[in-house]
Amino acid sequence: MGHQTYYCAICAGPGSSRYARNGIGSSAPQALEWRRSRVVRKRRKMLKTGVYPSIHRADDDDEDDEDETIQDGGWTKWQEVETYDPDLVSKGSMEWVDRIHCLGFNERSGKCVVKKSLFQLGLTDVYMGLFVDSGTLFPDGSFPVRGQNGMTCKGSVHVPTCEDPDQPDWKTIFGTYFAEDAVFPFHWPCFNILLLALGEGSFPGNINKSILYATMKGHQSAPVLQGLDYGTIEGPHQDWITIPGEEYSVTNPIAEDTTKFLQELLALDIFKHPLLDSSTQIQNRVVHDPFAKIPFDVVYILLSHLPTDSVLALSKASWFVNIATRYNGFWKMLITQEMKWCWELCSLLDEEKDKKGKKSRVSDEHAGKQEEGRSAVKCDDHDEDNVASLNDTFDLPPDLSLKRFYLYLDNKTTPTYGMDAKFMSLGNRRRIWKPCQQLADEYYEYEWLVVENGQGESR
Repeated sequence: MGHQTYYCAICAGPGSSRYARNGIGSSAPQALEWRRSRVVRKRRKMLKTGVYPSIHRADDDDEDDEDETIQDGGWTKWQEVETYDPDLVSKGSMEWVDRIHCLGFNERSGKCVVKKSLFQLGLTDVYMGLFVDSGTLFPDGSFPVRGQNGMTCKGSVHVPTCEDPDQPDWKTIFGTYFAEDAVFPFHWPCFNILLLALGEGSFPGNINKSILYATMKGHQSAPVLQGLDYGTIEGPHQDWITIPGEEYSVTNPIAEDTTKFLQELLALDIFKHPLLDSSTQIQNRVVHDPFAKIPFDVVYILLSHLPTDSVLALSKASWFVNIATRYNGFWKMLITQEMKWCWELCSLLDEEKDKKGKKSRVSDEHAGKQEEGRSAVKCDDHDEDNVASLNDTFDLPPDLSLKRFYLYLDNKTTPTYGMDAKFMSLGNRRRIWKPCQQLADEYYEYEWLVVENGQGESR
């Protein structure tokens, strides 16, 4: 009998960490070197050709991938082709994947419920099943999972009974793909990202579960929701495939130290405003610039509707736009608009804006003058209580160029093959944000239709 791995409906990641854990590669020095050099080679080729590395596409450079010769350290190239870097993925780093919840429909009560338990996810056939260990609970109410032999129904999820009053007590087997009573599993961190995309903060009680269920059911397919943009990851198939270079796809998208990481980045010298020599300015040579007739605030509104690449291209074509986009105020606006998925950064900028009595600040006037090659404006001396501290308060550097920081972060967090390990968490979150945005848009469209038709639906 065939089997089907279950995936998170929100991120398309595996429903159990054991699939990724089993694909963690050898830590032998030669194996690490071979795997990493292979990823580097494929990434370079991708950047040159624009073609994402695919397991379905032959590569002339991979002739030795079929080599089953046992190397020093007990590894083979054939095995390492589909293994994660052990320095990037570990059993501990995969714990978040096991925090699975489920959205289902109670036929008896007519309500949709979010089950705080880890259901039977993963291989479901006659020779292997994953069952709930009801003796242990995570703080968020979900259950850990343990392997156990047993017979289950193909393509189904076993829901253990619990104290949830909305759970049907007469039925514990629910289908997933194409079933009328389908349930949709998801990782709890991914659900939190969806809540933020919905604009509902982090409180699940704010959403209408019936509408969310109907929204997901509209994409019902296998092995993941059809029509959602999960990015270029190639892991989700009948079984989860551990592809070296895609470790970011199983990295916790909500890391605990993200705020501190961003604070340390913001403090780096590479993001200081460049002091341009006046001889390099070409303002006096501009013959005609139609954008010069448009007020700054109108230009900002126009630019806010353009993707980053278009903004940069326009700033090269128009001297007036070039000047307008030097100010930190513009890039603050762009960050809060285009980087909502990086809520820690948005919070840092909001905190800086709200601070009173702080001497360290990012001044648009100061930023604009520095960009135009004028002398820097010096801030007044700080009192000791106002000194920035990563562990207490954090003040943005007064000479910070948010343009430089934005472009750097935009590049580094792009979810792609072989991305920088330090940015894998944010990269995975950014990837997950796309399907969350799609679901959020459809959720509110569906909610509007429900209100228009006068149909009240329970939450």
